[in-house]
Amino acid sequence: MQYLIYRHCPACQYAQEDRFKYCGRCGLAMVRPCPGCQQIQPLGFQFCGDCGLNLASLQSQPFHPVHFQQHHFQQNHFQHQQSQYPPQAQYPPQAQYPHQAQYPHQAQYPPQAQYPPQAQYPPQAQPENWTQSETQTQPETQVLPHENTPSVVASPKALQAVQDEVLPIPTVPPESSLAENRAPGPIPQSAVARASERRRVAVLFCDVCGFTAMSEKLDPEEVANIIQPLFEECNNAITKFGGVVEKFIGDAIMALFGVPYAHEDDPERAALAAMEMRTIIQRFGAELEQRMGFSVNMRIGLNVGTVVAGSVQGPDGKNYQVIGDAINTAARMEQNALPGHILVTEEMFRLLRDSFDLRADKLITAKGKKLPMQSYELLDLRKHQQRRRGFDNRSIHFIGRHQELSDLSAWVRQAFDECQPAFVLLSGDSGLGKTRLAQETWHQFESQGRPLSMVQGASTSYSRDFPYFLLQSLIRSAIDADDNLPMQDIRQRLRQLVEELKLPGGELTGNLLEYVLFPQLENSQLKLMSPERLQQQIFKAASDLLLMMAKRQPLFIQIDDLQWCDSLSMHWLVHMRKILQTRKLPIIFCITCRSMPSLTELNESPLDWSGHSRLQALDDQESRRLICAILELESLPESLDALAAAVLERASGNPYYIEEVFKILLEDRLLLLENQQWKLGCPLHELPLPSSIQRLVMSRFDRLPDEQRQLMQTLSVIGRIAPMRLVEKLTGRNQASLEAELRALEQTGFIWLTQSKDPEVVFQQALTQEVIYSTLVNRRQRALHQEIAAALEEMHASDLQSVLDLLAFHYARTQETAQAIRYLWLSAEQAARLYANEQSLSQLELIQGLLTQLDAQAVVAIDLHRRQWMRQEQIRQKVLLLRSDVLLLTGAYDLLLELVEETLAAEPPIQLKARMLYLRGRVNEKRSDFPVAKGLFEEARQLYLDLGDVPGQARMWNAIAWVSRWMGDYAFAQSACEQALQLLEQQPDMEQIAYAHNVMGVALFSVHDWESALNHYSQSLSIQTQIQDLWGRANSLSNMGNVYFMTNRWPEAVEVFEQSLAIREQLGDLEGTSHSYNNLGHSYQALGRLEAAEKALNQALTRYQQLGNVLGVAVAQCNLATLHFRRMEWEQALTLLQSGISSLQTRQMDAMLPEALNHRIETCLKLERLSDAHEHLMADSDCVRNHGDPVQKGRLERLWGQYYLSQQQPELGLDRLQQAVTLLQPTDHREECLALYQQMAALQRAQGSDEASYWEDLCQSLLAAEPATQTS
Repeated sequence: MQYLIYRHCPACQYAQEDRFKYCGRCGLAMVRPCPGCQQIQPLGFQFCGDCGLNLASLQSQPFHPVHFQQHHFQQNHFQHQQSQYPPQAQYPPQAQYPHQAQYPHQAQYPPQAQYPPQAQYPPQAQPENWTQSETQTQPETQVLPHENTPSVVASPKALQAVQDEVLPIPTVPPESSLAENRAPGPIPQSAVARASERRRVAVLFCDVCGFTAMSEKLDPEEVANIIQPLFEECNNAITKFGGVVEKFIGDAIMALFGVPYAHEDDPERAALAAMEMRTIIQRFGAELEQRMGFSVNMRIGLNVGTVVAGSVQGPDGKNYQVIGDAINTAARMEQNALPGHILVTEEMFRLLRDSFDLRADKLITAKGKKLPMQSYELLDLRKHQQRRRGFDNRSIHFIGRHQELSDLSAWVRQAFDECQPAFVLLSGDSGLGKTRLAQETWHQFESQGRPLSMVQGASTSYSRDFPYFLLQSLIRSAIDADDNLPMQDIRQRLRQLVEELKLPGGELTGNLLEYVLFPQLENSQLKLMSPERLQQQIFKAASDLLLMMAKRQPLFIQIDDLQWCDSLSMHWLVHMRKILQTRKLPIIFCITCRSMPSLTELNESPLDWSGHSRLQALDDQESRRLICAILELESLPESLDALAAAVLERASGNPYYIEEVFKILLEDRLLLLENQQWKLGCPLHELPLPSSIQRLVMSRFDRLPDEQRQLMQTLSVIGRIAPMRLVEKLTGRNQASLEAELRALEQTGFIWLTQSKDPEVVFQQALTQEVIYSTLVNRRQRALHQEIAAALEEMHASDLQSVLDLLAFHYARTQETAQAIRYLWLSAEQAARLYANEQSLSQLELIQGLLTQLDAQAVVAIDLHRRQWMRQEQIRQKVLLLRSDVLLLTGAYDLLLELVEETLAAEPPIQLKARMLYLRGRVNEKRSDFPVAKGLFEEARQLYLDLGDVPGQARMWNAIAWVSRWMGDYAFAQSACEQALQLLEQQPDMEQIAYAHNVMGVALFSVHDWESALNHYSQSLSIQTQIQDLWGRANSLSNMGNVYFMTNRWPEAVEVFEQSLAIREQLGDLEGTSHSYNNLGHSYQALGRLEAAEKALNQALTRYQQLGNVLGVAVAQCNLATLHFRRMEWEQALTLLQSGISSLQTRQMDAMLPEALNHRIETCLKLERLSDAHEHLMADSDCVRNHGDPVQKGRLERLWGQYYLSQQQPELGLDRLQQAVTLLQPTDHREECLALYQQMAALQRAQGSDEASYWEDLCQSLLAAEPATQTS
């Protein structure tokens, strides 16, 4: 049997022998390779541009596309293919170092996945119909028996893939565009229709600037090798957006959008292609300048209009051309554009202005035109486009809402003009226009020419189980990154914005924002943070981002569907609201919410709204005006009164319902415009008018063909946003046919298709997704969820972490119990790591329910790489332990105790029993029942001893040491730390060793063994430096500073406090920097640097207030009071002391009270409020004696003596002063000893005693030994 090679035309799919240059049906030019060198040549070439072969003499010879460019395609295709896959994610270390303030009993969890998925949806490994045999064929080229040729039907491809259809050579990655000195790839010829016809098209003209100068300096072959890759990339950009290259004219390109197939958005496609070409030429020119010393640029012109497309006779046969004034006008735009600029006509401007940023440019005088033409410069794609819904060809006016619009505008104006941050809520039922109201307000202010920024975010019906879902969308909006942008591009944009805004924390802030978007990435700065601290730092980083954006220019933040907000994002909103209460910035949060109950579900304070507009239904008059706007009428005629009444009765004032009903009536020709009058196409009682908005959606859905219904159901199971690649995989359809189907669905107003490299299908209304999903029976829902989960696993096999929450979401709704348990467990672990405790507990509860369906002997892989397999009981124990840890972290102590008691009652294994006893001890420790906690830790330690578990024993000794320190049993605390260190010598754990040294230092500090404490802090610091634990280092330095302060080595204290502050600022640790500023302020006071002290203490106070740290605020107030005391500003000192002491007493922080209490007593004495001083002396003496150090105890006795002397009781006064001498002299505390000696000298002089000179000499010696101070 004889075989012939057949080739399908990419335009009309006609199959013909490959020897033909043009398609026999539609006239599409079919390109061909040079027979000599196999490089592809444009048909206009008389000689091969690569080897010089005379092509004109070979016109009659057939060519065989089966063989051309075979090796080149394979090599570049798979090189490009590999670059699409993201690198394999790594897991962070599982250990976590505890910090000074608490014992590290939480487990470290893997980082959390996020939605929407961030990885690129990779293309398939090879083209769909690529086959391999003795010779490798191209896609869409088939070897067929000659007699069977007429029956061959090929799968269609999208027109924008013409390049790949004819010659499947993929785009060379940008970085290699100038790196290879290779022959250029093919450039297709015209693809316009053969028969003459009128077509409305968008025309693109571009011209390379600098080409002539380059041609004068280089050989023509060199010029061709340089410029052809540029033309290749430009051609790819044009075909990517559905355009075709009409012709190449030297260094110019002419392209058309709208032939041979028209799209409803051809002007937008032309604009997108032009912007991509601008990016290509900028990068190309920069590379060329670096490589060869000269550069090129490009001018681009765009126009839209009617042309005649067809064939004209040329000397070499027929060629295909387009003719019309629109072509000439586009050329004039290009000729008048500056290099690197894109000029468009006024008609093009009107079509683009809703989606693109443009600005008026010059007036252009053109030959044959009576009036100059206004041109506009195309700048960029508009970040916040108005989504169109309903009537594509009619401009629906914003009807009604005058009061709501006025109120919202007033709130925005106040926020922007008076720098009064605002949180405004727009609530109401679905379809009432909440989002539209927010956008109308935005456009009002934007149209006034004010410099504004906008950031948008939204929740979805499933996003409650996805930690930081809303915050992710806000961050992405801030950097203008859609979900399909590659990870490296998103990270680069984020870094650029962080640098541009000069965000505090710098690198760490960038790392935290990256972690919100890509928690699978490992970062050494974040891996040792506890989940709680990590959450605090993320909250701060996200807040700083928006605050600095608002400092740059007024910021409008729009958040939709708050009722579905995930808990972490909601807590961040509350945190942001508290911060803004103390700031003066032009920033407003405009938040829409379908209903209010979710706002009260928070345990924290709800959002404090600056304003609330509850949208009501349109009244009858406004509803009729909306109908008039839809039908383009000034007033409603009597002939439509009955119809309007019937619609409004069912609409209940819902504008979305009204628009959609009239869309149905017009589409089905049930409402007709005849002779300038609207008429019904059937009796009114036969019209299909749904009774509610849900029924309306259902009725419109029911009208779809079966294939479209099934597609919509699949989309509803995927979610509000469905990546096109995922839809292709699920439906098994190629992109061209699927896109055509989706474009048809887009016309219904149900969905819209994004225009990006990797498109997404988005439901216009969340309600539509809900209604369509509800049409699926449970069996079909489960099947679709399973198909989606399996497709996600396959598409993200190298990076499952990026879609972990999605896999858990979908598998949990299938009958694949083992897979559901696996992904729910991994999702719960990651949620706990992110401190998304509600999500973690929710996932764990689902696992518990699924475990009852699992066979007792079945094994389940619970890790990402299927290396750890467990049975039902083992999984149940892991769930129990993680749930316990989360309950402990969230302070749900009663629930935790119930869980512990239930587990202990079941007589668990010894290891689990020890863990439960430990958890019970932690609850008692948190409730300050230290003796009980100590007993439980001891009991757990004994069980670990019986098991021979050395690390377990060491952890328990550390826990025992910590509670012993709180009990005041410092000797036992030291002994317990020594036990832990001895055990850790057998099985070293550097973090536990560092922790033991830290606790030992705290115990020694408490008994005033300063040097021993300093030694242990130093050892802890050394280990933390070795293991790169920056958080631990900052804490150890701070502890060392406390020792230096207490031993009067204030310069050394300042030095280490400043080192600690520098690390904490590097980490962006707001709480830690607050402590450091507080410590520094105290030390500066001791050195007499009062201005520096005041500045540091005010910094501490401000940061504590931002954090809502009441205890920190109290300490800072007491320290500021000390500053005022030194300045003899007694009233200010007393006011601050009263506030600080009250807060400390309320929280029973007795150990922190002695110094403040003494200050208050002394201030009252200075103010001669003796009755108040006596009252405080009587009330506060016990606290100072029980909890104060020797300095404060000695000071108390000195103040008693001073009080008695003021009451003319010298004997009692002398007795108290002598007791003070006994306590203070060993401390060498210069300030207190000086005050005491001066009082003793004055008393002895008054009594005529010779001892007065002794005390005066002591005073002189102290003054002579004044410590060195540092300059401010």
